[in-house]
Amino acid sequence: MPNVTAASRRLTVRVVVALSLIAALATAEFVISKLIVDSQSAYARLINISGRQRMLSQRTAGLAAEASREVTLYGAATDETRADLRAAIDLMRQSHRALTMGDPGAELPPPDDALTDHYFNGAQSLDLRIRDFLDTAERVERDTKTGIASPADLDHLSREARQPLLQGLDNAVLLYQQAAENSQTILSRITVGLWLAMLVCVVLIGALVLWPAILFVRSNLLRAEEGRVVAERANFAKTQFLSSMSHEIRTPMNGIIGMADLLAAEPLEPTQKRYAEIVRRSARSLLSILNDILDVSKMEADQLVLEQVPFNLSRLIGEAAEVFGSDCSEKGLDLTLELEPELDAGVLGDPTRLRQVLTNLISNALKFTKEGGVTVRAFRREVSDTSWQVRIEVEDTGIGFEPHMAEYLFEAFTQEDQTTTRRFGGTGLGLAIVRRIVTAMGGEVRADGRPGVGATFRIDIPLETSAEIRAGVAQEPDEAAAPTQESDWTAARILVAEDNETNRELIGTLLSALGCGAVDFAEDGVIAVRMAADTKFDVILMDSQMPNMDGIEAVRTIRATAGPNTDTMIVALTADALDRARERYLAHGFDDYLAKPIMPHSLYEVLSRALEPPGQ
Repeated sequence: MPNVTAASRRLTVRVVVALSLIAALATAEFVISKLIVDSQSAYARLINISGRQRMLSQRTAGLAAEASREVTLYGAATDETRADLRAAIDLMRQSHRALTMGDPGAELPPPDDALTDHYFNGAQSLDLRIRDFLDTAERVERDTKTGIASPADLDHLSREARQPLLQGLDNAVLLYQQAAENSQTILSRITVGLWLAMLVCVVLIGALVLWPAILFVRSNLLRAEEGRVVAERANFAKTQFLSSMSHEIRTPMNGIIGMADLLAAEPLEPTQKRYAEIVRRSARSLLSILNDILDVSKMEADQLVLEQVPFNLSRLIGEAAEVFGSDCSEKGLDLTLELEPELDAGVLGDPTRLRQVLTNLISNALKFTKEGGVTVRAFRREVSDTSWQVRIEVEDTGIGFEPHMAEYLFEAFTQEDQTTTRRFGGTGLGLAIVRRIVTAMGGEVRADGRPGVGATFRIDIPLETSAEIRAGVAQEPDEAAAPTQESDWTAARILVAEDNETNRELIGTLLSALGCGAVDFAEDGVIAVRMAADTKFDVILMDSQMPNMDGIEAVRTIRATAGPNTDTMIVALTADALDRARERYLAHGFDDYLAKPIMPHSLYEVLSRALEPPGQ
């Protein structure tokens, strides 16, 4: 990281220097271009004025001759002729002053060395000739007012206007043209030099700035790509680790929970019954922690997938709260439901994840409440024909929390303080999972509380609905109230492929309790394939991870072999509880999926789908 920072700093300095240099050269180029324009404009005016001097000398001599003729004819020159003569003299004198001394007001520069030499050097310099010419013209203008002008003056004006003065003014025009060309040449060379300097700068920038920048960016892209690959590998390794750990932990957990359930169902002495119940609760608590860790890992990897199915919102909230009825009775707490009647209708969403949110909130409330109770409240905040904005509140009378801790409660592994963890237990993952699920649903969750008074957790979630969804869900039977029917699967023959001896015994016991007839066992995939090649089974329960040959390879072999079980329903028994596990196993050739730990009702549902209903 320090090397990257230093390289970035060096490139930044080079870029700043290069841009500053280009800006300076561009400014110089602009200034030179303006100087060229201004210079050409000034020289154009000088050439124009110089040419006008030539014209004025001819006009002045002509007007002087005209004034002298009018004196001869009329005794005096007319006022109009004398005024024109005076104007020509004044304009020629003003122009001469501008040409020889410059005129800052008119942006006319003074003459250069060649023009200065032309105007002022020599006994009969052009400056003296022009001054003498203008003085003579003024005497003629005065003389013609009252009498006849001097013939010598008229002759002088005529002679100067025809030859010496005219030649000097013509030469001045040529000198001004040459000065303009010289100035343009010099400025043009400077411009070319600036362009060459800019070209050199561009090349240097390419060599010292752009190319290192390209290498720098390329290096960073390669480094980023390497980081991405490493991150993907790490994420894949993490997923594999979680999958492996899930299998390694859930497999013995399946045996512990299953055997504890079977033991609790036996006629036991009160002490033994209490011990068995402690084992059941401890195992389920450990399973809950494992599920929370897997959920957080999936959410951090953006693998949380929400389904969109219709369900009855009021019924789901009631079922989620009903689970905690016995816990409330044991602690002497009240569990109250306050549900808006209109919520007893169908909505579209993910009932499994919403049930998980409610379970976490209610469980959290009961954990921190010693007396009083918990109230679950739900109502609609916004209603339209196609969607509802639903608020669900879980309020308790527990220990509460400091208001400034409200935001931190939803962070993973966070509780108000460490004494809370020691007194009440928990990993601090439940509320983090709640926030991520609610956020994925497009909602938000907030918490309010006061120490010693209690806490209220509120979730606002948008749920789609319509008249068809509400009517469709209303017609569905209540599964909780659906009548149960004894299964008659005594004629069914089932193969259980499971490498764990405890799980084999547990599954065998559960199958016997469900009324299944013959149950055969295979310790690995090789034995399962051999048995499936010799015997027709009604259902095959296949563990996904076994020695010698795993369940996936065993399924492929059974399907590819022309044996009696090519079309037999094969159910995946797996501790893989990650998202889309069911889809992955179905894609590998399994017909159904059963996650560990195996619960009796889940096994019953799978067998109900695999075996024909009684009497058919």
